[in-house]
Amino acid sequence: MLTIGLISLFTAVIMTQQTYKLDKWPEVWSEYVCKRVELEGLAVNSKLGAAVYNGEELVWIDGLESWPEGYYLGEKKGKKVRVTGTVTFKDYGPVIDNLTPNDEQRAGILGEEHEVRIVLKDVEWKLLE
Repeated sequence: MLTIGLISLFTAVIMTQQTYKLDKWPEVWSEYVCKRVELEGLAVNSKLGAAVYNGEELVWIDGLESWPEGYYLGEKKGKKVRVTGTVTFKDYGPVIDNLTPNDEQRAGILGEEHEVRIVLKDVEWKLLE
């Protein structure tokens, strides 16, 4: 009985978790780690998967390799979406080279630093256009 009660309480806490509506994306995301946020941007696809782009930075969608057909139009042009999910960070390890043989930008940065990406998990989205 006690176990069922604790599971029900835990489920209720998760379901009532506050969602922070981010009209402007924060410069520092650390205060939102493990919190649900709602943000808007353009649906884009990259080599690391589907992301939301606000004209300056990308936030990746955990587990989504690409947006459904028609969401991304190419060249960082996509349809406007509203995305809700829990903020996490993923460390992609050190990046050695960020250019392909054709001098195209790859996902990454040049140097020995670890590349850490902002990722939303447990995501729901809505097409706004």
